[in-house]
Amino acid sequence: KGLAYQEQFDYAINKSPKILMITGWNEWWAGRWEGDAAGQTIAYEYTVSSDSSVKEYNYYVDNLDPEYSRDLEPMKDGFKDNYYYQTVMNVRNYKGTRQVESAFGQKTIDIYGSAAQWNTVGPEFRDVYGDTAHRNHKSHVGKMTYKDDSGRNDILTAKVSEDNSYLYFFAECADTITQPEGENWMNLFIKSDSNNENGWYGFDYVINRERENGTASVMSFKNGWNMTKVGDAQYTLNGSVLMIKLKKSLIKYNGKSIDFKWADNSVNDGDIMCFIDKGDAAPDGRFCYRFTTEETGTVIPDCLTSDMAVFKENSYNAYINGKSVHLSGTNTKAVLIASGYEFYLPVSTLETLGISCASEKKYNHYGIQYVRADELVKNSGKAVTITPDGLLVISNSKITDTEVLDTLYRSLY
Repeated sequence: KGLAYQEQFDYAINKSPKILMITGWNEWWAGRWEGDAAGQTIAYEYTVSSDSSVKEYNYYVDNLDPEYSRDLEPMKDGFKDNYYYQTVMNVRNYKGTRQVESAFGQKTIDIYGSAAQWNTVGPEFRDVYGDTAHRNHKSHVGKMTYKDDSGRNDILTAKVSEDNSYLYFFAECADTITQPEGENWMNLFIKSDSNNENGWYGFDYVINRERENGTASVMSFKNGWNMTKVGDAQYTLNGSVLMIKLKKSLIKYNGKSIDFKWADNSVNDGDIMCFIDKGDAAPDGRFCYRFTTEETGTVIPDCLTSDMAVFKENSYNAYINGKSVHLSGTNTKAVLIASGYEFYLPVSTLETLGISCASEKKYNHYGIQYVRADELVKNSGKAVTITPDGLLVISNSKITDTEVLDTLYRSLY
């Protein structure tokens, strides 16, 4: 139940140290010691060939069994992923979290139209690139081979829009999405009632377990992995983009917030652990994206000064003139593009800062005019501060206070 772990975390959070170190994670490997340990009689030998007389001797420290273990990483059985999410919960308590970003640019979507109509819609929910890689590895003693080739469609971004009657869902993958196949092809899981105690692990509906003639099934969960069809949604598939049009009444949408996740070639039998290692899930594991139309408010950090323009690599959000803004009010593809000390910004953003781009070479990025900005900014007399994690600050003088930089980075979406 994680009682000892929680006791230690409660103590640490109460003391509020600047640095907190978690020392137990991958003890399955780190705790293995080779050799014949005198007097060691627990979990210290196994056969390494067909000749059962040939043994390899090891003893495992801190890993007697799931109850008496220092291991935290998810496992197939035993405590599964409990300690991982307990860690997440406590790290959030320790470090704090940003407000959930409110929906913007909401409108009716023509799912038979261009993906470009989503450019004004936000927020843009993102998933890690490349997490559909296939695996084929032998265990330490070669008695078992771990093989997983379920990775298929690598989901990168998702969006949601709404009008009076419908919710519209957008998913974009790294490559052309495979043709529809099987029940777990590009499923959309939805929590619509904010109650994690019902449905299947809190999920109330799953979209697209079945499909026919451009429609995708809408199924309701009851008492676990038990589904009843309640209606159909419309869907379109175009290259790397999948769009769904869903009537709000089918999922009893409360008009404020839903949690959702996309998954491809993943859970197919009710084992939620498959979200970790089968196919792809966006976001990973048990996590969900939260779509909310409620105003959550933007907390401007105290360390932000009026001379600062603050950007984060690949983010469409920024701080300019002491306010939280989007780099472009019409396109979430307008982001800071940076590589080392070389960075590119939209022309409109630089003009807002009073920096002329008239004689500069222009680059087209999703219909947005960009210029290389690092030399331009320096020549304007402004100082540039760039951090290794992708934060850019343009200000009157260079910023050397690491706490200020860390605060700005963590507060910006």
